[in-house]
Amino acid sequence: MKKKVITAPLILLISFLILQSPAFARSTVSKVIDMNQRGLAKLSAGMTKEEVAEVMSQRAIIARQLGERIEVRNPYRAESLKGKEKVEEIAGGEKIEKEVDKNFDVLYYLTGSSGKDYRVTDSNLTPLVFDEGKLIGWGQGFLQDTIKKYQAESK
Repeated sequence: MKKKVITAPLILLISFLILQSPAFARSTVSKVIDMNQRGLAKLSAGMTKEEVAEVMSQRAIIARQLGERIEVRNPYRAESLKGKEKVEEIAGGEKIEKEVDKNFDVLYYLTGSSGKDYRVTDSNLTPLVFDEGKLIGWGQGFLQDTIKKYQAESK
């Protein structure tokens, strides 16, 4: 009696089920978080956006969980902030203080997890703050200090 071998369809079915599993989606998101945390350790103030892009992955990673598509973009999101900076000028022998516009770009990377539901909140994201294309700092505390110092608001 001959045994029927149905390996190809069986392998496809098993692969599909693995890709649909919550554990696979969780591991995919965990890989992004790990990758981003390793990237953060390589950053230094003064790096250009291009240098940061080389260190931090810029690709989107997609997983499926029970038919639902989970996409993790890198950076997860971006925003521009506009603030004011006080500068001193000397005009006619007098010091004059004036305000000039100050613009910042902020890239947010997923570096933490909210558990099983994959909800991304600000506490899961690490902001990288750029001034004139150069990295000046990162982290929620640094971003809040920058917003306060320059009275910055989202554009």
